[in-house]
Amino acid sequence: MTEIWVTFKITEKIPAVGRYKCLVCGLIVEIPQKFIDMGKTFFSCPICHAGTDGGPRGSQEEIWEFLG
Repeated sequence: MTEIWVTFKITEKIPAVGRYKCLVCGLIVEIPQKFIDMGKTFFSCPICHAGTDGGPRGSQEEIWEFLG
């Protein structure tokens, strides 16, 4: 069976309620329904700052992995 990773950049719209993991530091965040309803986009990691110009990965790189 092939494992498929679904990953996202900070500029992408959050597609679903659930848990997402930072690919750099492993932080897991829980995204509630209200974020989906408001059309929120992914944000930089509050721990390692991945997704920012000063972080380990820039804003155009995928940093969030959908866990379910």
